[in-house]
Amino acid sequence: MKKIIINSFIILCSLPFYAQQFSGDWEGKLKFNGNELLTIFHIQKKGDSLFTTMDSPQQSAFDIPVGKTISQNDSLFLKAPNSNMEFKGKLVEEDTIQGTFIQNGYKLPLLLIRNKGKTTITLIRPQEPKGPFKYFSEEVNFKNKDENIELAGTLTLPEKSGKFPAVILVSGSGPQNRDEEIFGHKPFLVLSDYLTKKGIAVLRYDDRGIAASTGDFSKANTSNFANDAEAALKYLLDRPEIDPNKIGILGHSDGGVVAPMVASRNENVAFIVLLAAPGIPGDQLLLEQKRLLSEAMGYTESQYSPSLKFNQGAFNIIKNAPDDKVEEDLIIYFKENGIQSENQIEKLLKQLNAPYMRFFIQYDPENSLQNTSCPVLAINGSKDLQVSAESNLLAIENSLKKGENKNFTIKKVEGVNHLFQEAETGLTKEYGQIEQTISPEVLNLIGSWVLKLVN
Repeated sequence: MKKIIINSFIILCSLPFYAQQFSGDWEGKLKFNGNELLTIFHIQKKGDSLFTTMDSPQQSAFDIPVGKTISQNDSLFLKAPNSNMEFKGKLVEEDTIQGTFIQNGYKLPLLLIRNKGKTTITLIRPQEPKGPFKYFSEEVNFKNKDENIELAGTLTLPEKSGKFPAVILVSGSGPQNRDEEIFGHKPFLVLSDYLTKKGIAVLRYDDRGIAASTGDFSKANTSNFANDAEAALKYLLDRPEIDPNKIGILGHSDGGVVAPMVASRNENVAFIVLLAAPGIPGDQLLLEQKRLLSEAMGYTESQYSPSLKFNQGAFNIIKNAPDDKVEEDLIIYFKENGIQSENQIEKLLKQLNAPYMRFFIQYDPENSLQNTSCPVLAINGSKDLQVSAESNLLAIENSLKKGENKNFTIKKVEGVNHLFQEAETGLTKEYGQIEQTISPEVLNLIGSWVLKLVN
């Protein structure tokens, strides 16, 4: 009995010791789809408890709260419910934790090293503008009244007073803030700065449910985002500094689906700029994207074709089954194709049956493009593996012609990727590695086209 008591005392006394050992800053690199993302955990001991925040510097995400931090002997467990993230690790050396990072069903090995000084990553972004600025900048709020969404953004004006042409910036897929931050880049901040210096007012805003905007991003689809952009248009029409006859919409990627949606039903849209915008139906785009990315990563057709076939089958169900039968039919389809794990089925349903994905798979942008009568500038990069220049620019051009639009410019820019950076391969792993945020050629194309139109 004495031996048991002594052993229990040793175990109990070891808990504060390990808790103290876990305190500090820990960093490691997550490797996923050819990308390396630096991940940093800041663990603090307060009383008998541990508290953690997380940084992802390349995604410009800092101080993300981790809701649960548990240490038991040499094991560490972190859980952040809001981002659906978990980390399970073990202290293998004084300054090393070996573990697994889990998010949205993906399990990735992650080796954490205690960071005793400054973080080892330095992001060089030479195009990112730094104040003080010679133009006027105002934090604004406007409302999507139909859905009771309060959107927050930034309006930049060449001068505090006057009458200026304006551009509304609409971000691509995924939750984005007003700068469209991705892999440490802020494309919309760079674009806004460039256009405002050219004499054009710019409104950029946080997606619903992101940063300072209200709403629930996870329950929205592209049609909802078009309503938000329409609310931005109505807001600018009421601003005395904005020329109501010279308001345009610039959409990047999925924002390039939103722009013609809004333009086709609003005569107040004077022009639209489509950056890497889909012109083909959503299901076709996703299949083409999968093929292009697979080939660029060195996979052969025989290696990636089973995945394409599986995806096509799932897309067909989403496009053709009644709404109340989609989930049931997908589960049957998964099981028929050898997927029996409930966790894997749940993960696939979360991806494919989400409101945004269902809408995107079912949507064909042709109708909105045909009904867009205002001037259009469409630009895609030759190294874009997410929205192919060849198929999508051709589809956009054909749709505009069918609608008898007489004023459009179609341009493929050589050597730039989906973010319009000058790139080597176009693979997503380059996005954060490239210092350039937007090719100067692309900036000049946009600026000169808009200025010619509004002057």
